[in-house]
Amino acid sequence: MVLTYDARAATRDVDALFRPDSAVLEAAYEVASELELPQSWLDNQASSYVSGRAGRGTPVYDHPNLRVLTTPPEHLLAMKVRAARAARDAEDLRLLLKTLDLHAVEDVTRIVERYFPGEPLIDRSRQLVEDLLAEGRG
Repeated sequence: MVLTYDARAATRDVDALFRPDSAVLEAAYEVASELELPQSWLDNQASSYVSGRAGRGTPVYDHPNLRVLTTPPEHLLAMKVRAARAARDAEDLRLLLKTLDLHAVEDVTRIVERYFPGEPLIDRSRQLVEDLLAEGRG
C-alpha cells in the first residue's frame, strides 16, 4: 500500500513472499540488527492470503538475488477483504474500493471469488465491506 498507492508515510513491516524461508529470515534478522529495526520488519505471514491465481505483479526492482513486485489492486483487495482486520485493513480497503470504483458488495464478492474460488466471504469480511461501502454513500 505504501509503495504502490503512497497510502501512508510508513509501514510497520514489509509483507513478502520469499524462499528459502530460513536463509531469508536469517538475513532479515541481520539487517534488523544492523539498522535497529524490529526483527519482524520483513514479514511472510501475509502469504496465507496470497492467491495462486494472482499471476505476476508489476516489477518495481529486479536484481539477480531480489525481485520486488507490486500486487495488482484487485488481488490486494481480495487479500484485504479475506483478512478483514477492521483496525488494520479498513483504510486500505477504502482506498482500494475508490481506486477500483466499486460501489456494491456483489462487485467486491466477484473479485474475491476470482482470486479465491469456492471460498465464500466470512461474515466479518462481508460486514466490513458493507460498512465501508455505506460510508461512501453517506
